[in-house]
Amino acid sequence: MKREDKYLKSVHSQVLQDVVLRLDKAFQSYFAGLSRFPRFKRKGKYNSFTYPQHGIGFTLRGSRIKLGMIGEVKVKIHREIHGKIKTATIIKDVDQWFVALSVEEEQQQQPLPISDKRVGVDLGITNMIALSNGGLIESPRFLRKAEERIKKLQKALSKKKGGSKRREKARILLAKAWRKVRRQRDDFAHKVSDKLT
Repeated sequence: MKREDKYLKSVHSQVLQDVVLRLDKAFQSYFAGLSRFPRFKRKGKYNSFTYPQHGIGFTLRGSRIKLGMIGEVKVKIHREIHGKIKTATIIKDVDQWFVALSVEEEQQQQPLPISDKRVGVDLGITNMIALSNGGLIESPRFLRKAEERIKKLQKALSKKKGGSKRREKARILLAKAWRKVRRQRDDFAHKVSDKLT
């Protein structure tokens, strides 16, 4: 296929192999009855790709990552990397790019000290969480707060002509609004779980 398609020639061989592995996993889970039939992802809808081998497909040096068939890219490293880097997944989230590195560590993290404190957690309807000790954690209702803005952006998007630059701008603004809600929910969930542990 690479001989005939110049688009495939411009992509690193290991990235293409990983795409085939992903497709195989999708079909395996479909035939096992765990998921729906895999949907075809057209150009522009595929939001991540993986380099499965450090040193061959990609290399990380300081604040720069060299990606095969792309080149060197400056990165902000949010935390120190411990252990041997195995794979790098490049993810596009609306208008931002992220690199997720999987690392093999020699030493496992120390477990939390054993405590006799216990609490039961029940996900509620009116309150987000009800605890067995009588505590209640209110739902922050992030979507309810962002609803007006999202409605306005959806209305603006529906009025734009298909395929135009203005429609693409409106689509990105709407995607950013949804991303903000998603991130607020994730942040709240992590903070609550951390507080409980």
